[in-house]
Amino acid sequence: MILTLGKNDPKVIEFRKKVYKEDLDLPTQCMDLSYKQLKNYCFDNEHFENAWKMSNTKFNEENIDMVWLIPDVGISCGVLYDETRYRGCYLTYVLEKKRAKHRSLNFKEFGFMALQSVRAAELGCKEIFLSIHEYDKRMSANIRALKHKGYGDVAGNILHQELEYKGTEEVRNCDQHIFSIDFEKLWHKYDEQLMELNNDEALPVTAKHPTDPRSYSDVLKLNCDINLDKLILDYESYNDNENYLLSRRKDLKISPSINMIIAAYLGFKNSVYHGVALNKKGSTELKDSVGEYTKNFLKQFPSGCRFNYVTTKKGWKTKQHVDHEDYTNQGFRIIVPFGEMRMTFDSEREYILKPGSVYFVNVAIPHVGDHYSSEETRAGLLFKLTNDEQIWQAYSSALSQSTV
Repeated sequence: MILTLGKNDPKVIEFRKKVYKEDLDLPTQCMDLSYKQLKNYCFDNEHFENAWKMSNTKFNEENIDMVWLIPDVGISCGVLYDETRYRGCYLTYVLEKKRAKHRSLNFKEFGFMALQSVRAAELGCKEIFLSIHEYDKRMSANIRALKHKGYGDVAGNILHQELEYKGTEEVRNCDQHIFSIDFEKLWHKYDEQLMELNNDEALPVTAKHPTDPRSYSDVLKLNCDINLDKLILDYESYNDNENYLLSRRKDLKISPSINMIIAAYLGFKNSVYHGVALNKKGSTELKDSVGEYTKNFLKQFPSGCRFNYVTTKKGWKTKQHVDHEDYTNQGFRIIVPFGEMRMTFDSEREYILKPGSVYFVNVAIPHVGDHYSSEETRAGLLFKLTNDEQIWQAYSSALSQSTV
């Protein structure tokens, strides 16, 4: 398990001491030496570089944002480099006796760089980069491997494939090779597959106008019976801590880590947005723990699937985005808000979704969702329809009422 800690956390300090004692064979008193003083205790460049980056002197002078630590295994740091860039995989170190088992921790699924990328996106950065100082042959080999998308032979490596070589740049008064991930590019590369599944939770979709989203309303109330108080009671009693990405990591069309990074970049931050599935993994069948009223309520939507509770907090607001451009890819989004929320389309058309109604929301048009509610937290039901029959029925009903 990777811990996210401050640089002065006792666990971080203890790990760095372990490096000095077990790997570098140096007394921990050396951790307080200056750059020049420490060099006198080291027998080659690699020994010195490792000693310097784990020293108290180095850690104290660096503006480290967060530290990611696997106790007794490895460590990696992140730095908010400027307003748009985050420096990841910084001061990474894996204990020698653990390297055979824990190769390339930076690029693993849910590894150091994945978690650092989420942190960077949540801070509003546009990219994450790692830098390599080419001080010996080993570092030269690392640079060559990354340039040619190496490390692919290491099981579980994901993010090295997304790194773009940017040439050399002066970082901390030293020319270094820069490899980066641009979050905007990553989003557009994988947009159509974001959070999509290869199992029976995602059923085939039929649509009257599959590739013409503007044939549909931005927002449309559906015709159905609803008792909001009973829905909320079921929500409040629902106790399920299933981790959606972890439990479905083998079923997702793209890497869980990439899903996680893009979601954070678009504004679905863990601190203000949380979703939990109501249906069983790999099925449209609802979990046994879903409340009876909710089960009966959802029977009104025979083509429904991918049922979720979503909870947002003040501060939640997405970037303008499009979920998909073809309804047959992801179906039709339905939202049942338990508290007010706002949707804005094409940066101009604003809708307030009121509790007590069921809405089709056209996420195939550029849109922004935000918390809006005066309450600290708000929640709702979110699911998909695999055909548009109920949408067109509601549209016809609304049209006939407007002409009466």
